Amino acid sequence: MPWLTRARPDEKGIVVVFMAAAVVVLVGMAALVIDVGAIRDERRQLQNGADAAALAVAQRCALAPCGALGIPTPASVALATELAGANAQDGKSAVTVSFPSPNQVEVITNTDGGSGAILPYSFGQVLTGQKGTTVRAKATAAWGFAGQARVVRLAISRCDVVRLGFNPAPQAITFQRSPACTAGRDNAGGFGWLDRDSASLCELTLSAGGTPSVDPGASEPSECLAPYMGKDVLLPVFDDVIGITGTGTNAKYTIEGFARFHLTGYSFPGRISDPAPLVCARSNCITGYFVRYVAPSQVVGGADFGVSSVKLVS
Repeated sequence: MPWLTRARPDEKGIVVVFMAAAVVVLVGMAALVIDVGAIRDERRQLQNGADAAALAVAQRCALAPCGALGIPTPASVALATELAGANAQDGKSAVTVSFPSPNQVEVITNTDGGSGAILPYSFGQVLTGQKGTTVRAKATAAWGFAGQARVVRLAISRCDVVRLGFNPAPQAITFQRSPACTAGRDNAGGFGWLDRDSASLCELTLSAGGTPSVDPGASEPSECLAPYMGKDVLLPVFDDVIGITGTGTNAKYTIEGFARFHLTGYSFPGRISDPAPLVCARSNCITGYFVRYVAPSQVVGGADFGVSSVKLVS
């Protein structure tokens, strides 16, 4: 019975329609998987580049001026371009840098594909007629003086930071009541050491505006400074007059901010650094100099003692 296997003319047309529809569906699925996947991956790379570039430029700006409001320096643009490209698989990203407000930098990255600067479609062009799309990402970072830090619990006065400045030559900070700081200085019975917390013998996490209690006496409470010899250490800074309340065991310092001190020597009862500090070998003192630094903190709001913090805000 040949009539059972013979295709009718109208059925051939239906097969063609089904085949055409299947091709469209397959192309659409390929576009979703390949083109949309490529767009998502490109956007991830661009966002990583924008984040890294914004944080790096903010860190540079925290240490030194890097552009006027709205206008970046060539060095800032070069740094952002380098980091954005380093986060792209093809090593290329178009970058725009601007300063929309004081202490904020905005970095915009977009596809840098040469002519037209687009990410080409592999399959989507068949359905949309468009060659591709431009993918963008944006990041904004802010900087300011650190408002919180993990520090060695030896407080120094604003007077000493102002007096020594950022001169890279070892000088002395004397405890108590440095002759060069006649207005206030340490309180009576306190020699800079702060009461410990339950977490650490030598370190504290402090915030600007906090009022930690003073540990009376001159002795170093433990081997807290030896690990920092020849290195930088973060120290809390208190106001030399207004921030001091009480005496002896009732004393508290109001923390204004934080300073980074390159430690070259120290001398306290029973403990003297090796080598000993030549300029204050028989006093309760530390020697060294202050340096500018960007601390790994998300909290800003302290006073300007050379320690800044950067964070992503969007």
